[in-house]
Amino acid sequence: MATCRPAVGYPYWCLVDPKRMDHLYIDANNMFAVVEPYVTVAQLQAEAMKVGLFIGSAGTGTQTSALATNIFTNSHWTGWRTGKGRGLLGMEIVLPDGEILRTGSLILDQGNYAWGEGPGSDARGLFRGGSGPKGALGMVTRAAVKLFPWPGPVVWPTEGVQPEKVSVLPCDTFKTIIFSHATIEDCVECIREIGEAEIGGVVLQCHPYELVGLVTRSREEFWRKWQEPFWQEQIHHRHMTFVTLWGYAGVGQIEYEEKVLEDIISDTKGRLIPEEEATWLRDEITASAVRDTHRMRYARMGKAVSIGSSADSLYDALRSLSLSRAALKKFSPPLGDGALFDRGQNQHKMTLADFGRTATAGVAPFSEKSEEFETFMKTQVNRYVKELRKGKSIFAPGDADDAISSGKRFANIHLLIASIKKTLDPENIANPTRLIDLKNIDDSVKNDWDGSNTSGEE
Repeated sequence: MATCRPAVGYPYWCLVDPKRMDHLYIDANNMFAVVEPYVTVAQLQAEAMKVGLFIGSAGTGTQTSALATNIFTNSHWTGWRTGKGRGLLGMEIVLPDGEILRTGSLILDQGNYAWGEGPGSDARGLFRGGSGPKGALGMVTRAAVKLFPWPGPVVWPTEGVQPEKVSVLPCDTFKTIIFSHATIEDCVECIREIGEAEIGGVVLQCHPYELVGLVTRSREEFWRKWQEPFWQEQIHHRHMTFVTLWGYAGVGQIEYEEKVLEDIISDTKGRLIPEEEATWLRDEITASAVRDTHRMRYARMGKAVSIGSSADSLYDALRSLSLSRAALKKFSPPLGDGALFDRGQNQHKMTLADFGRTATAGVAPFSEKSEEFETFMKTQVNRYVKELRKGKSIFAPGDADDAISSGKRFANIHLLIASIKKTLDPENIANPTRLIDLKNIDDSVKNDWDGSNTSGEE
């Protein structure tokens, strides 16, 4: 609903709330589910697990829409095995002119939702990008999402009453191992070898503050834990990774994969964290990787951002982190050294997918009055503040100016986006400023919406 609010500078608007569209259907044999917008990830998981299947949880948590999280980033904790951007199958989309567009195998007379690809140019690609079209190309009313094998219980285990409810997955099916490396190069090599061995159900390289923030239940506990010698060492001198082994074929698979993992950790000069700390972390992060419900709570303390990064290879993540560290070193004192969370200048995280073949690296955000910080404030924050002071409604942070400014830096991709927008929505009535603001296209390129300018020149 946030993407459907009134747009600044447009006198017309209509808020669409699909709250009655909450139906789902599971095809267990073909391992997919058809969902409407108001079906949450948790609801879909609950039904899918009854037939030995599951869907991954995005960082926003399982209370969010299963349809939306497969359109918006499609990045899951379990992406190591389930992939990134691969879960969206056939879709039903109502275009701004009222026409219904069906993609994938739905284009056949007797087709169903099982297949997402289509002949020729694939319209699905418009809806499964890093942030999706934000409702600017129409409204997805129904979509199929891929389900994956689930070796765990058919009913999610819980004990107690909120806020003291406890959820622990069976240790004979799920085993989490946490370790660290002295250098990022050794850490990346370890992850690469784990991917080559194709073991593990979840693999994440993470900030220490994310782990501590996820498990602690109060500020007092967080700061007490944060100042302990073990965590100070991780913050300033180590690079942490956790792997959860999933026993798809039973206990024997976990025992085998654990031996392989221990050899890889040893060969790459890694070391396991103390069992006391591992026990403190294990139950929480094992369950949260499947059914995340804490991200919005601990994200208040801060988050990671990408600088010059993309969803590319592990080695490209090394390139990105090198650039990030170079930027951070320009600060005095270095950003992260003695700052709010004392995170350590070299701390980072990598979101991994497809057995490590895809990685997105992030570091702590800028927070000083630097050139980079001022640029961010000018381009991303101040314009929203001005609109708010005028009493106008805004949509932030992923607004249209991002597409335009990014397009000018990357092959004029904003012209192609504008061309698609104008073709599917000639009246510019569907979320007119969300994906691309046609009114703000430079005069010099207003006549180039057909995408004929491929020179990359502005």
